[in-house]
Amino acid sequence: VPYQAGFRRGRSTVDHLVKLTDNILKSFDGGEHLIGVFFDIKSAYDMTWRYGILKKMLEYNLRGNMPKFIRSFLRDRKFIVRIGEAYSNERVLENGVPQGSTLSCSLFAI
Repeated sequence: VPYQAGFRRGRSTVDHLVKLTDNILKSFDGGEHLIGVFFDIKSAYDMTWRYGILKKMLEYNLRGNMPKFIRSFLRDRKFIVRIGEAYSNERVLENGVPQGSTLSCSLFAI
């Protein structure tokens, strides 16, 4: 994911703002039109279809240890919610990829 800034050392949203500003200025100077499309995908990682990730990996002809690792990484994930000092019961995460994982960005992009 070439334009991804999240979870990448030395990258931030400022990089995207600089690139956008540069594109706007170049278009303005060249008398060209520029269209921007922006997406804010709510709960993107939470709603990622795990089976779809594994299916795409097979379609891309990925074989060997990588698909096995990713299947293991996504399988049997559980969570507990804490509010103050109170904890919920353990629940199974049916869908999605883990929040905060560096691998999740790439899996979401698949």
